[in-house]
Amino acid sequence: MISHAVLLEVDLAGRPARLELTTPEGLLTLHPSADGTQLHGNIVRSGGWGVKPLTLRWDPECEIDVVGRPLAIAVGLHRRREQTPVGDTIEIGVIAIGPDLGLTTTMRRIRREGVGAWRILPRVGFLETQIEIDLDGLPAAGSNWPLEVD
Repeated sequence: MISHAVLLEVDLAGRPARLELTTPEGLLTLHPSADGTQLHGNIVRSGGWGVKPLTLRWDPECEIDVVGRPLAIAVGLHRRREQTPVGDTIEIGVIAIGPDLGLTTTMRRIRREGVGAWRILPRVGFLETQIEIDLDGLPAAGSNWPLEVD
């Protein structure tokens, strides 16, 4: 059974440009505004509640975190690899998306444990997570397929 379908587009700087997330709960889309101060999108719930527009405050240093799925947060950590030495702990703002497609603005404490190894430290309501990121910035344990081939 498929629990999540995630499409994450990133810009040339490695920032999230568009997220589409489908779960049994419905479909969620998010993208930054042109000035980078807001996230816009929509949520369509499986129960037939119609389309609900979303507007959230956004900061270019924030990240998107699909709770329990490492792809979105891995993109942000990969972008931070040059300024975060192994052994350091950073705190970043995130828009966390839960399994029910609920959105929470929160902070994540993350420790860089190795060249591609990161640990998201536990907080109330969130479990500790370890992520291994490959040289392309993708979760090392997953599969990926390019949308375009040279």
